[in-house]
Formats: sequence, structure tokens, C-alpha cells
Amino acid sequence: MKSFRQVFYGMMLFIGSGMPLFAQSVYQVKGRVMEDSTIAATFATVRVFHLPDSTLAGGAISDSVGWFHLELPAAGTYLLKVSLLGRQSAELPFQLKQGQYHVQLPPVQLQTGSHALQAVQIVATRPFIEQQPGKTVLHVEGSPTAAGSDVLDILQKAPGVTVDQDGNITLKGKSGVMVMIDGRPTYLSQQQLTNFLKTIRAESVASIDVITNPSAKYDAAGSAGIIDIHLKKNNQEGYNGSVQAQFQQGRYPATSGSWELHYAHRAVHAYVNGGFYTGQSFNDLHLTRNFYTPDKSLQATMKQVSHMQFPETDYQLRVGSDLDISSRQSIGFFIDANQSREHDKSQGPISFYDSAYQLDSTASPSSKNDGTWRNMTYNLHYHLQLDTTGQELSAEFNAAPFKSNANSNDVTQYFLADGNPLRDPSYKQGELSSDIQILSGKMDYSLPMKKKRKLEAGIKASHVKSDNQVQYQNWDQGKQIWIPDTGLTNHFIYQEDIYAAYASIDQDLAKGWHVQVGLRGEQTVTRAHQLVHDSLVRRSYLNLFPNLMIKKDFSQNHSISFAFNRRIDRPDYQDLNPFRYYIDQYTYQMGNPFLQPQLTYATEFSYTYMNQYTLTLDYSYTTDVITEYVRQDEKTRIGYQTNENLSSFTNLGATWSVPVKLAHWWNTQNFLSIFYNDYKGNVDQIQLMNQHVAWRFNSVQEFQLPAHIKAELSGFYRSSMPYGAFTLKPMYRIDIGLQKTLFHDKGTLKLFANDIFKTQQGRVSLHYLNTDLQIQNTWNSRRVGISFTYRFGNQQLKVKTVNQTGIEEEQSRIKK
Repeated sequence: MKSFRQVFYGMMLFIGSGMPLFAQSVYQVKGRVMEDSTIAATFATVRVFHLPDSTLAGGAISDSVGWFHLELPAAGTYLLKVSLLGRQSAELPFQLKQGQYHVQLPPVQLQTGSHALQAVQIVATRPFIEQQPGKTVLHVEGSPTAAGSDVLDILQKAPGVTVDQDGNITLKGKSGVMVMIDGRPTYLSQQQLTNFLKTIRAESVASIDVITNPSAKYDAAGSAGIIDIHLKKNNQEGYNGSVQAQFQQGRYPATSGSWELHYAHRAVHAYVNGGFYTGQSFNDLHLTRNFYTPDKSLQATMKQVSHMQFPETDYQLRVGSDLDISSRQSIGFFIDANQSREHDKSQGPISFYDSAYQLDSTASPSSKNDGTWRNMTYNLHYHLQLDTTGQELSAEFNAAPFKSNANSNDVTQYFLADGNPLRDPSYKQGELSSDIQILSGKMDYSLPMKKKRKLEAGIKASHVKSDNQVQYQNWDQGKQIWIPDTGLTNHFIYQEDIYAAYASIDQDLAKGWHVQVGLRGEQTVTRAHQLVHDSLVRRSYLNLFPNLMIKKDFSQNHSISFAFNRRIDRPDYQDLNPFRYYIDQYTYQMGNPFLQPQLTYATEFSYTYMNQYTLTLDYSYTTDVITEYVRQDEKTRIGYQTNENLSSFTNLGATWSVPVKLAHWWNTQNFLSIFYNDYKGNVDQIQLMNQHVAWRFNSVQEFQLPAHIKAELSGFYRSSMPYGAFTLKPMYRIDIGLQKTLFHDKGTLKLFANDIFKTQQGRVSLHYLNTDLQIQNTWNSRRVGISFTYRFGNQQLKVKTVNQTGIEEEQSRIKK
């Protein structure tokens, strides 16, 4: 902790010493695109070219009311080009004078007709899924079928992304995906991240980036890639805001709402927004376990049916402000607050059969879990424009305390085959608490150089302390008292410090060549301490993470690129925690304090035709791959899930992106991914091999109907695929939605139906050593709903909202 403070104070001292010396000079350009004098042109493509050399200087997409905002690095003469499907392209030359930092252009009106102006062809629409260099973008804001969904639902629409029934995310068949919010790691464990993403509604999300080859500027975590969720930002000056309400009905009803207020005037920008969700989800679990004798003969079978209900109420609040200290400097802060209250319960019979499949006995477990978790994020950020060439310095500090408390009560009754009691019921209650403190600070520097070269460099330090306690008690029927279970009671403290530095160079070369090369170094120091059993594990290791990207543009229609990187995935904090988390009397989860981080080497080759059609070939090799595993006891019939390191994981794949325009009112986007997964390693000193070819297909159909109505039909199919020692069975889903703007573009009405055939079901099998199980899960995937958003206030000018931090990677490893 002392070392972290020294690094942080040094960073702040450096920033403080530099603040008076420089000033910011970025040029803000805004404007509006109109279809006619009264109708705004939504999602028009805007590009700015520097004159006279016609080099691309910037670009943007007009928002839902036609407004766009650009940031240009220097004064000069520019040409604005705007295009939209079904309209003639338009051009507008303009000039930025020295010191004229805020410019509003006159409205650009796009004329109807089939003859476009003679100009550079630009993609004219904003599809739900868009392929961009090095990443795939999901434009959530304009999708009718995204309404009513949480972020996990939306991610299942992304090409190559799979979300299983537990919320685990894989990308092109690979685990180790880092999830970020507005460019900042979440620092939550897998389970906590799953719960957190369920609280983020689609109405709060503008877009999602799926990045398969991150640069050295990003944290090295995320061997499969990075998913960056961009929350909506307001683009108006003065006062303005919006309110949103939604109702949806699945097996159970749910309601949600959100609101936002913004105020911007000259150098001051302030905002506050919040939201809530109240509803109930469910999980119907069907589990079958087979138990064998040492000679592999069937000994017994256990069949379990559990009906789980998850009523919850979530609240979110964000408040922040930014201040332009001068034309070259800005400073700001924001505070995020999230709280969730859950009252989970589950019940269902467990039947035990003998080797002849005759009923032997039954058990009837029921459990109740009442829990609350709170997550706060405090962010302070500073930006400095050093000169007019684009030289920049930025810094930020983050603090994120996380607290959770849960009380569990489990009762299990035991019966003979004839229904008479087998023995006395068992009662178990537990108190589980988690207190996680996260601190981080970072600085980034950018320097444009001669000959189209750019240097980026930065440093970062983070500190995490996770304090976890669990206390279990068993009811003594004879004494009529609760007795502490000393074998399960524990206290675990985990501490982690990471110190990182990176440098990256971008170079544009002759004849269409572009090269980016970078190197990131991360020093990790950890300390895991079980206080009850006095077990201490210390680790300290340094890793280097090179990054290389080479691109060649042969012409306007053909380009190829090659990328290589090395990345790391550290275990989630709770995956290192040796506590037992009971699901019922026969099933629990337990961490593994001896887990090692996994390291991945990845390469990618892409070919793009006409900036639309893309073929990507990728290969990755991971050592010490972290994977889930289930063990079971033949005598007690108890099974538990934990995590293990396998020796290696190899992934080889190909992805095709094929957008097709079937009519002027009908666009379709299609994505096919084929990949080969190969897991190898030793579990309990026995060789494990799980290898298979799998594929996934995504398709989105977008229809522009009369009366400014937009319709969308989307779906995906995923074949069976290996996942560690498990095999995931095939799954598919189809969604439909409608969207219409009302009240002169101030209102948006959405109707949606998700998983209309109720085919998104999780089916998993594991056959290894003495473990033989099959799982089938159904959850709240099929639902219909309605959503309405109304915008008010000044919708014409811009407010700058900065809300990025540097702690998402640490937060993404907390389990709520």
C-alpha cells in the first residue's frame, strides 16, 4: 500500500507542476443534419477532410435528433461531407480561424433523389452491428429489439459472443474477456460482474465495442479481447434532459425507469442521472448426476429439479461535472452509486435411484438468501492540451469501495421411496460478507510527430484489498440450539498491487502502409491470507506484453491487416477464496487459492473489401488456462464446482462479415464464425482433452417502414462447443422489435419481443473421471414489453461529459 501511495503522489505532483504551464486548444465543431426544414436526419454519416490534401480529419454520426459533434486538432480549411441512405450526399466547406475554438455550422439539408453528388462514398446508415478496423460496434441506441434488455442480453446479439446460463462471457469460443464501462475496467469478479451488468438497462447504453486486438494502452487483462460498453452521453448545451419508462412481461412482470438532467453554460458542464429496476427473474434447473463403482459400473443416479426465483430491486445514480479551466485545460469529477437488493429462493425435489433405476429415496431442499450489495465509484480526471499539434496529457484517480452482505437459510427434508421420513431434517444458516476497496491512478501522454508518426505512453498503479468472511451454523435438533460449523467458517483477505507502464508508436508509411507497435509492462504483487487456518500465499511477477498491428490499403476497395499481442487473465478475487457457497445440501461452490494467471499469445489476419465485407482468420494459444470443473463424492452424493488451471488451450477460427442491401428499405447484416477449441491438461493427475469444431451465426434484418417506423428482426444460432471440461449444447434465439419517433422527434416508442420461441436454453454436459452430469437451464429470456422515452429542454448545442476511469479491469474481477 505504501508503494502505491508513493506512485500516486508522484503522479499528482507531476500533474500539479504542469498545470500552469500549458493550455488546451482543441477545436469544437457542431452542426445539424436535416432531411427537410422540419425533419432531422438521424444516424447520418459525417466526415471532415482537411484541405487541400483531402486527408481525413475526423468523423461522427448524427444523433437521434440530427446533431453531430466533432473535435479537430488545428485551425485551417476543411470540407464537411454528409451522406444518408436514400438522400443525396451534401458537402460544406468551412474554415477554422486561430483561437476560434467553438464553431457551430449552418444546418446541412440532404435532398431527396437517386443522384448523389460526386464525392467520396461514405457508409450512409448506422446499422445495429457495424464492422470497424480492429473492432465490432453494436449501436444499441437505435435498436428496437434491444429495448427491455440488460447488457448481458444485448451481448448475446454480438457476433462471436456467447453468454452462458451463469453469465460467463466467451468471444469466438475463448474465455478471458475483459468488460469495460466507458473505457474503464470494472474490477468485479465474474459473478459480481454478471449481477452488475444485469442492472445496466439497454436504455442507458449508446453502443458496445467488441475489440479483439487491443493496443498497449489498454490493461493487459482480457486474453480473448475487450468488450467496452459506452453509456449514453448528452450532446446539448443549456438545460435539457429525458425521462424513460418501461414495462415488460415474461413469466413475471418487471418495470424500470430512468431520468437524466444536463446543464452546460460556457466553461461549466454538469449532469445527474439515475434509474431503477424492479422485477423477478427465474432459473429452472434440471440436473442429472450418475455415480459409478470403481469398476465403472452404474451405482446410482441423482435427478434434481430446482425452481429458483430472484426478486430484485436495483438503483443507479450518477452525478458529475466538468470545468474548462482555460481553453487548453479541463478538470472534472463524477460519482457513481449502484445498489441492489435481492431476495432469492429456491426449492425442488432431488430423487435418488439405484443401479436398476428404482427410486431409493428423495430429498426436498429449500433455501432463502437475502442480500444487499453496494458499489460506489469516485473519479477525478484532468486533461491538458499542450499545443496546437495535438500533444496531450491526461490523468485520473479512482476509488471504488464495494460491499455486500448476505444471509442464507437452508432446510432439507429426507424421505424414503414410499414418502415416509428417512431422518430428521437438516438446517443450515450462513452469514457472508465481502468488503473490497479499489484505488487506482494513471497518466497518459500523446505526442504527434513528424512524418505522420504518433507516440503514446503512460503509467498506471492500482491497489485492491478484498476482505471476505463467512460464518455457518447448523441446527442441533436434540439441544435445540444453533452450533457454529467451525469447519466451514473462514476469514480470507486478498491484496493485489499492479504497477504498469506502456509505450506505443503509430506510423503512416508510403503506399498505404500503417504500422502500430507497442509494449506494456505490468508488475503484480499479491498476498492471499486465510486467517482461520493461518495459510498465506504470496506472489510477485513481472510480465511484458508486446503488441503489433500492420495494415495495408491496396486501394479504396481492398485492405489487409495483421495483428499480434500477448495478454493475461488473473483469477477473480472470489475464485481464489476457499469459502464454500452452498446452493443446496448437495451442491456448493468453492474457490482455489492456488490458481495461476493464464497467458495468451494471439494473432489475427483480416481482409476487407469495400470497407464492408470482412474475412478474419485468428489463432491463439493460452497457457495455464483457468477453467471451471465439478467434482463429486460417490458416498455423500455431494458435488462442488471450483476452478482449475489446465496446461493449454488452443483456438483457431475464421469469421465472415457480410452486409447485404436487399432493397432500399431492407438491410441485412450477417456474421458467421467457425472455430476449433482444444483444451489439454491434467485434473486429479489424469490427462484431460476436450476438442471440437464449433460455429455461430448472427443475422440482423432492419426495415425502414412508412411513417418513420423502424422494424428489426434479429437472431443467432450457436452449435455445441467445448468449454474447459464441459460441452455446451446448441442454442438459438430470435427477437423482433418496432420503433417510432413521436412529438417532433422528442419521443421514442419501442415495442419488443425477445426469444419469441423460447429456445435460448442452457444445456451442459460433463463426462470425466467419476463425474458424469447433465444440466439444463431455462431462464427469463422470453418476454414482451413496451418502452417510451421523452426528451425535453434545449436540444441544439453541446455539453461535454467525461465519465471514464481506469479501474474496470479490477472491478471486473469482483463476484457479487
